[in-house]
Amino acid sequence: MFIVRHADKFSSYPPCAPPTSAAPCYNASLMGNNPPLTPCGFEQAEATARWLLSTASIQQIVMSPYIRTLETALPVANVTGLTLHVEYLTSEARQSGGPSRPFNVALDETHRSRLARAQARWALDYGSFPIPTPEGNGEYWGRVRLAAKALRHRFPPSTGNVAIFTHATTSFSLAYGLCYGDNGTDATLQAFVERQGAIGPGGIIHVILASDGQCRSVAQTHGMRRYRAVQVHFRRLSRVVLGALGRHRAWEVLLNSNVNFEYTIKCALAVS
Repeated sequence: MFIVRHADKFSSYPPCAPPTSAAPCYNASLMGNNPPLTPCGFEQAEATARWLLSTASIQQIVMSPYIRTLETALPVANVTGLTLHVEYLTSEARQSGGPSRPFNVALDETHRSRLARAQARWALDYGSFPIPTPEGNGEYWGRVRLAAKALRHRFPPSTGNVAIFTHATTSFSLAYGLCYGDNGTDATLQAFVERQGAIGPGGIIHVILASDGQCRSVAQTHGMRRYRAVQVHFRRLSRVVLGALGRHRAWEVLLNSNVNFEYTIKCALAVS
């Protein structure tokens, strides 16, 4: 199983405040808790799809019901022709409600056309009940335990390689649940967490299950080096600006410029 974090989304950026807002920016009234991918994010999604399909033959696609995971999964679906299994149990962690406007007709034509293409690939014979909300810590841990059981049951190794498109926190929780299930202890949880690095947009955790469903290995793969490179490059760029313009003036430039430097670096590295 390849557990994929969604690519770069609009809510990762400052709120839109025309006319001086940076690009991209987050329009909360339009997107709510269900923002789509940025243009950079879709480049990341395509790069992730290329890596994934060059690494394994994918036979099943599972995704959470949010637009950002749908758009991240779409490049794989477009190439393979596979249907999309929408699984609410893989949703974002600890949300006050489900995804707002699942098919948001107020988005621009680019996003609406992606939603329409996803609708055409929807697995209509796959049922998944919405999760209870608002979701606290107890509800979340109960839900991810159930998610691990459901994924094992619905997608055993005999069904082939599965790509699961989900969210940052949920990706680690699913990986732990698939490998340790109800047999995990505080010690195994601590050891698992300490082995993990941050998962960047479009990053992948690879869980290998044996034919009997037992976990053989779990490792982070695609997207990790790129994410760390983004952080390093952004810090270096910030130091250069601070040194060239002086601390006060540099912060004014970084906060008020119409160019979002972090976004520019992400896009530059999206397909590297």
